[in-house]
Amino acid sequence: MRLLVITPHFAPDTAPTGDVVTAVVGALGRLGHEAHVVTSLPWYADHRITEGWRGRPVRRGHHESGTVTRLHPFPTDKASLASRVLGFAGFSGLAAVAGIGARGRFDAVLALSPPLSLGVAGWLAARRHRCPLVLDIQDV
Repeated sequence: MRLLVITPHFAPDTAPTGDVVTAVVGALGRLGHEAHVVTSLPWYADHRITEGWRGRPVRRGHHESGTVTRLHPFPTDKASLASRVLGFAGFSGLAAVAGIGARGRFDAVLALSPPLSLGVAGWLAARRHRCPLVLDIQDV
């Protein structure tokens, strides 16, 4: 099975949701499945893009179960709700474009939230690739 995974965090990012999705994608890979992950550049620990990842708004690479596209996360101050909403909206928009533009055939799209707006990105990608959407809502 080939999955398109849209998630706000993925290793080496340190967010708990990133740890979970990294473990799930790794386990699926060990079972023979492939995943293309659309995620953010690492930023969670200090709410700014981690040193060594700065300078390019989009990066492509590989992980143990497939490929990864990393996008600018629009990191913000946690204290400002308005800034966080705008940051999540910006990242979700980029993730939607990357998911829609992902190459190849996918058997399913797995979108993880928060933010809930990644559900819309996942829905758009699933429509484009004509496959089912699985929406995992965490931290409600």
